[in-house]
Amino acid sequence: NKLIDAGEGLVKIMTIAPERENAADIISEGVKRGVRMSVGHTMATYDETMRAIEAGASGATHTFNAMRSLNHRDTGVLGAVLTDKRVTCEAICDLVHLAEPTVRIINQCKGVDGMILISDAGAQTGMPDGEYVFGGVKKILKNGISTLPNGTIAGSTKPMSYGAQNLVKMGFSMNEVSKMGSYNPAKATGMDKEIGSIDVGMRANIIIVDEAFNINSVFLNGSKIV
Repeated sequence: NKLIDAGEGLVKIMTIAPERENAADIISEGVKRGVRMSVGHTMATYDETMRAIEAGASGATHTFNAMRSLNHRDTGVLGAVLTDKRVTCEAICDLVHLAEPTVRIINQCKGVDGMILISDAGAQTGMPDGEYVFGGVKKILKNGISTLPNGTIAGSTKPMSYGAQNLVKMGFSMNEVSKMGSYNPAKATGMDKEIGSIDVGMRANIIIVDEAFNINSVFLNGSKIV
């Protein structure tokens, strides 16, 4: 509650591991305060995740990544978020965090309406290979991939447009990619009356791209900035 109050309306999404003590109560309170509660960074069981969903969790943070692996006898968190229609699943589509068939699995389970394209890009995005310290954390960039010193993938180095390009190459239509990358996240955070689509009265935050999703122009609140 202190965090949400300090945010003064800016806190839109909060990720929580369902197995943490009092997680269901925290989820319920967050929902009451208008925050989208998402499950992630978790080793939760199927039952623990379902309790979180029943408490109001409606998102899965970067699905498959930093989550308990899917097993055919013990599906864990993934079995819950992929099959429950109340949950919208995020996907990092840089094709480093997820293999292409895994992206298709998420889409087959959730459909275009239940999938959100995210970048998971951090301060390392666009930087050349090398060693960096971001927020006190050492990260190694090699061949465009960001890892911790132990080799664990640590965020993406690619922007949203790169993930969009990958989805187009996979055969998704421009409309589908736009929905997953724009309208769906706006709807998930309760901001779809302001942003996320082109309509009368919206903010007119628009990116003009070509068929390969290369960015040509950027409009912010109706004014061209790039």
